[in-house]
Amino acid sequence: MKIDNLLEEKINSYPWTTAALKIKSKVVLTPEFILLALEHEKVGVLAEVLGCSRPTISSHIKKYLPELYSKEGGELYARILKLFEYRRCYVCKQVKPFDEMRSRHGEADYRCILCGKAQDSSEKGKGLRKQREAKRRASKLKRTPAWADLERIKLIYLNCPEGCHVDHIIPLQGELVSGLHVPENLQYLTTHENLSKSNK
Repeated sequence: MKIDNLLEEKINSYPWTTAALKIKSKVVLTPEFILLALEHEKVGVLAEVLGCSRPTISSHIKKYLPELYSKEGGELYARILKLFEYRRCYVCKQVKPFDEMRSRHGEADYRCILCGKAQDSSEKGKGLRKQREAKRRASKLKRTPAWADLERIKLIYLNCPEGCHVDHIIPLQGELVSGLHVPENLQYLTTHENLSKSNK
């Protein structure tokens, strides 16, 4: 995996819990270990390079590098990148900072902004967007009761302040409970708040 000079500098200057790791008879500086982990990506390959087993690598991370340990697991390289607020785009395979990645639920997505725009403008992307919009319209119609004050709803949308979205307090497509498309369930939220809220 190729990383930029800025990320390499961050790795070298980071205050690691342990300055060096003793793996078998070798002493490896922590920044060197981290760079090897990013270069080889897979823990199995890293273990071969260092002449040890996968469990040895895992136990050393848990014991000596708690900042990289995760009970949920996940790839070591992804945990390292996340620590420094970087992520690898799954489309172009480049490692980029969070601010160059698409935002999803307030966190960095797995596609960079450039790849996301390219996908959105493709035929497949346009079809997916139309599909999402149709599902949203159908959900709104289904969740609008016969007694709803449609004029009041229309006014709420017309009077929406600039830079804000009309949000459903209880989402129309919630995981456990779904709200209704009625004036009492509508509020104004900033764009960022609304997109990070999603259907929570």
